[in-house]
Amino acid sequence: MSKIVFLDVDGTLIDYETKLPDSARKAVDQARDNRHKVYICTGCSKDEILQRNLCDLDGMILGNGTYVEDHDHVIMHQAMPLEEVKKVVHWCKERKLAFYLETNSGVYCNEQMIKDGPAVMIKYGQGKGADLSNATEKAKSFIDSFTLIHGDEFYREDVNKIDFIIRDYQDHLDAITAFPHLAHNTWGGKGELALFSDLGPTGINKKHAIEVLLDYLKLGKEDTISFGDAKVDLSMFECCGFNVAMGNGGKEIKEAADYITDDVNEDGLYNAFKYLKLILIWHLGDSVLASSRYTVVSIGMKSTETSFPPAVPFPIHPGSIMVENKPHTTEGNKPLCIFFIMFRRFSQKNDFSVYKYSITSRIAM
Repeated sequence: MSKIVFLDVDGTLIDYETKLPDSARKAVDQARDNRHKVYICTGCSKDEILQRNLCDLDGMILGNGTYVEDHDHVIMHQAMPLEEVKKVVHWCKERKLAFYLETNSGVYCNEQMIKDGPAVMIKYGQGKGADLSNATEKAKSFIDSFTLIHGDEFYREDVNKIDFIIRDYQDHLDAITAFPHLAHNTWGGKGELALFSDLGPTGINKKHAIEVLLDYLKLGKEDTISFGDAKVDLSMFECCGFNVAMGNGGKEIKEAADYITDDVNEDGLYNAFKYLKLILIWHLGDSVLASSRYTVVSIGMKSTETSFPPAVPFPIHPGSIMVENKPHTTEGNKPLCIFFIMFRRFSQKNDFSVYKYSITSRIAM
């Protein structure tokens, strides 16, 4: 049965220096080759995502649920009402907060963000394990990607959410008091240290966006799997059938998870995909075969000293195979059984490839 996988981005699919581990790319590619659907579900805007070198995906949920896309088709875009944007911008200015607006076309900030942002982003990077040099470089890159605007330029109708730097946690609590009808989240460093607060449209979160997408796909929650590392991902956990916390995640997300995998930079995503059988490994003696881009068509065995035919096919359901390694002949104590395995590429109906595996050697595809 095909699964639908939802991945947070920062700290889950990519590390806190915005690097995509090779193993994570491999995991997503192989899962999609095995006909599972993989979507990102993140607080990032589309502009931010397009600047990152991510793997191929089936779609995306952005802005903590404000924007939903399936194969380049927009399913939902719930921007903040203009009047709400004006009120939040005015509130931030009155308190002299550093803030920015997230839209699909770009990120727009005030002058205070240019001043305060670099130091806070360095703190964020170091809290996630980056050294000072890398944290400084990423902080500069982050702030440089913003567009500085003034006055009425803040009054936009395409705002997904508004983020501001928390000087004291009371700023976040005051925002909740001032705008109780809006969606509120915090994000920051390891251990859930709150550095930023964000405000989004009423009733919008990752859970709601997943439900909208599933309704569009006409699929149920029972075949959904979510991956996250922070409190903002808890709403995903509320609606998905199985939930995975990253090893680098915070306490609350781990307590809510069905399974805790390794850190993002310790093959956490790949190892969880293997555990969940989204990608499969077949063991033939000491030979190992990853499923990668192929469907099993048939498996046969040939003994070097018996009258077995070269290949004895039997039906195999793709994604669920078990081979019992029992040699038919021996030379002393050395097994001489050879396996012949035929695969068909998903994309090419008649493109067959045959691979020969011996339990006495390790063969790489």
